[in-house]
Amino acid sequence: MSNMAKAFARVNHNILLQKLLDRQVPHYLIIWLFSYLSDRQQRVCASGKTSTWKTLNGSMPQGFPLGPLTFLVMIDDLAPGCLTHKYVDDTTLTEIISSSTSDSHMPQYLQALTLWTQKNDMLINTVKTKELVIGRWDHQSNSLLSTKDGPIERVTEFKLLGVYVDSNLSWKKQQSR
Repeated sequence: MSNMAKAFARVNHNILLQKLLDRQVPHYLIIWLFSYLSDRQQRVCASGKTSTWKTLNGSMPQGFPLGPLTFLVMIDDLAPGCLTHKYVDDTTLTEIISSSTSDSHMPQYLQALTLWTQKNDMLINTVKTKELVIGRWDHQSNSLLSTKDGPIERVTEFKLLGVYVDSNLSWKKQQSR
């Protein structure tokens, strides 16, 4: 499972514009969206003090109703070569290995994901990215996965969209809640 780091804050408006154009979204909708996103400013108020206004370059405004939809446009072309489950900024790469002696291609899929994030001005949150092997596989001793930021942690369970998934596909964690 992979998670994009500060996904909504990293939406590059130029890349989003190109993806909308590629999908032949009507120009009047693109102009309307970008008039909303352009020249947005923010400031911070804390302990009775207020910062100066700062113009935002990129990102989706917090609470913007079209934020999730525009992010789905951003990740629509994410296709690392394996079964991929996308839920906003969470992405799960799945590989089915037919025999216990077969090699995994997950390092190549992770590399494809990494290249996609670079091309799309996104980052993988390596702290939240985990590897889970389900079932028997002879190569289970060490994690094969790493990024430039270090190895991906192999876990025996993790929480995915509110459901605990473990390496044995048991429901024990759900039942103990």
